[in-house]
Amino acid sequence: MTAPHIDVEAELARIKEKKRREAEAAGATTKPNEGAFGKAAARTWPKMDAAAYHGLAGEVTHLIEPHSEADPVAILLQFLVCAGNVIGRVPYYQVESDRHHVNLFAALVGTTAKARKGTSMGRIRAIMKIGDERWNSDRVKGGLSSGEGLINEVRDLETARRPTRSGRYVILRLLLSHQRPCYCGRRLAEDNC
Repeated sequence: MTAPHIDVEAELARIKEKKRREAEAAGATTKPNEGAFGKAAARTWPKMDAAAYHGLAGEVTHLIEPHSEADPVAILLQFLVCAGNVIGRVPYYQVESDRHHVNLFAALVGTTAKARKGTSMGRIRAIMKIGDERWNSDRVKGGLSSGEGLINEVRDLETARRPTRSGRYVILRLLLSHQRPCYCGRRLAEDNC
């Protein structure tokens, strides 16, 4: 027994016409999404404006880019986030009454195992390790799976005011690098944090 032949083009046209009639009956004035059933518009990868690559962050990005599979925007973003975390919240640029610190929050989104999000982080961490090895080893955390894990990493701010037994001060900066942030958020919500 053979499967019945389906005219895909005719079926798509039928579905598209049905959607148009439904939208018309509902009083919609816009066309239904052409991309869903019609020919999808050709997509081009967005390009970052050259001004974004200004200064040291741009120089680092341009040095790494030819030798990495990571997207240059991801490299730039990882550099800015890591550098801001290493520097901390002490320096700022003031605009009127607002202080703009160098810390950033970012989420890189891409296809699992193909987008090279971790590759961009690895390249930048190798550079940051040269500048602050202790930050790289002690204050970059991943694999967070519970609210208790987060609380453990940011607990007891009093210890920052006095040295530890080794004579070193606690570094309050924390960079959470999670490969699947949606999983982390779901776990934190389950823990009622």
